[in-house]
Amino acid sequence: MLAHVPAPARVLGLAGLIPFVAGTVAVVTQEGVTAAYALEAQIFYAVTILTFLGAVHWGVAMTETSAEGTSEARKGTLDWPRGIWGVTPSLIAWIATFFTAPFALIILIGGLVGAFVFDLQEVQKGRLPSWYPALRKVLTVGAIASLGISLLTVLGIA
Repeated sequence: MLAHVPAPARVLGLAGLIPFVAGTVAVVTQEGVTAAYALEAQIFYAVTILTFLGAVHWGVAMTETSAEGTSEARKGTLDWPRGIWGVTPSLIAWIATFFTAPFALIILIGGLVGAFVFDLQEVQKGRLPSWYPALRKVLTVGAIASLGISLLTVLGIA
């Protein structure tokens, strides 16, 4: 599934799941202050990742060349929808930090789903590489599963 994803993106992307999974393992297996600290660390890591996912769109837009392909051509194509989305994940992540853990986790899961949907639309427009959805799917499922298990644990369901 990920064989056509460039090795650096594949390896670094998968390594990015380590804090999500480690956080979940600690939330599930530890108690008291240790579990609370692990949950907080996991939430703040998710905030960071969600912000990163928005920034991808600004970075790609700023490095695109113009249709003319001239040497002065790093004009970029940051239109309003793309620009607004580029900052939206950061705002969603920031809002999540004002809530208790269960609500923060729900907001962050929703933000990750939204980022994935937007990224798929951008791939269809040719604005992101064709290999990106395969990588994002694996990473999004891993992140959401980790956050979801932590949420169920915090709620006493798991």
